Amino acid sequence: MKTVTSLASVLLLSLWAQADIFAQAVSFHAGVYSLSAADGQANSKVYENPFVAGIAVRTLWQTLEPTEGQFDWSYLDNEIQKAANAGKKVSLSIAASSRGTPDWVYAAGAQRYRFIDLNPNHPTYGDTLTMPLPWDSVYIAKWTNLVRALGIRYVNSTTVSYVRGSSEIVTNGWGLPETDAFGSSWSTYGYTPDKLLSVMKTVVDSLMAAFPQKALWVEVGTIKFEPKVSGRSQTYVAEQIAQYGFQQYPDRFGVWREDISGCIPNPPTAGQWKILWDHKGRNGAQMLWNVQDGPTRMNNCGITPNEKATVLKAAVQRGLDYGMPYLEIYQVDVLDTALTSVFQFAAENLGKGVTSVDNRDQLPTEFVLYQNYPNPFNPTTTIKFQVSGFRFVSLKIFDVLGRAVATLVNGELHAGEHSVQFNAERLSSGIYFYRLVVSGANPLTTPTFSQTKSMLIMK
Repeated sequence: MKTVTSLASVLLLSLWAQADIFAQAVSFHAGVYSLSAADGQANSKVYENPFVAGIAVRTLWQTLEPTEGQFDWSYLDNEIQKAANAGKKVSLSIAASSRGTPDWVYAAGAQRYRFIDLNPNHPTYGDTLTMPLPWDSVYIAKWTNLVRALGIRYVNSTTVSYVRGSSEIVTNGWGLPETDAFGSSWSTYGYTPDKLLSVMKTVVDSLMAAFPQKALWVEVGTIKFEPKVSGRSQTYVAEQIAQYGFQQYPDRFGVWREDISGCIPNPPTAGQWKILWDHKGRNGAQMLWNVQDGPTRMNNCGITPNEKATVLKAAVQRGLDYGMPYLEIYQVDVLDTALTSVFQFAAENLGKGVTSVDNRDQLPTEFVLYQNYPNPFNPTTTIKFQVSGFRFVSLKIFDVLGRAVATLVNGELHAGEHSVQFNAERLSSGIYFYRLVVSGANPLTTPTFSQTKSMLIMK
């Protein structure tokens, strides 16, 4: 049995040496992305900031497609081109639900759901708002048509690094109210968590199909009424969509939140933040708010001193604690020169990997992939590697058929020794392979180093 396994391993490695199965790596581009208002232009000074890696470009569906089938691409085209000219990346987001769904979608027959906005931080606080019923077939069909058009337009753009707008369009940004404006529960509308999850998968699949070489941010959140309606936890749907995404799209699925601060739990023991914690390197976040207000909203846990730079750096550090390669920070903070040191800190540390040691006084001059330890293992093991210089690094796990079953690193790393933990709880016993591919700062350049090692899961 050992002889057959060994021979299969040798043959497989030989096939990998001849096949170009690693050429289409999807980058989880690391760094700070400047965030401005939906349909707002990025300030020219943002493009000049050396510590900003990209721009979070947001638009509303009703802006992009004011009439069915008639698209106004001018805003997106202009912002993407300006980012490209400045050597920045773009994270692309389209808002729908109660914020951006065009009136013609309702006119086409999409069922309306009316509710009262109870978020005191919203300008619409206390107003009665309208969103399409999440699983309405007309709504989903029209949205899917938009996604196809969006993909045709930007699928080959090397400037667009991320796409966002999946779970949010059926959960109102995970702000589903407990009742409608008339006090009726979601049960009245036929809600079940599986029904919501099914349509959420459809939306994710549509974006993945339209952008086969882009990373997708999928927001995870809570449904407050879930325990009352189904007896499930508030994060049940979020946990299920995360599990689906990482299983179906292990190379380019990422989980995301829009409210990080220095006050989020570290480490979390449950809830939506636990989902991000459990997927380090495949997670990202938007700041809860900017720090220009005192900064009270970003500091509800007593960070001292309560000053802008300290509070923002605490939020960045929390993102690093979670292993995030990506953080969105509001443009008004990007333009604040008093915060320059915070952005430099973020730029130097985001994307270093789950755990990394950057000994700048003794930078390595070679690439090394170490044997995982422990080996055999069940269910976790640690993989260490060393890179020289600022590089694009891909570290993936493959089964004996050459199929990628997990991506541990896929982004830019600084020189140093890096350590990543691999959890194989969902995989069966057997031989697996992990492959390290290192190229220049551009992931499309010819790899300067690659190496494959085997490991054994015993359950």
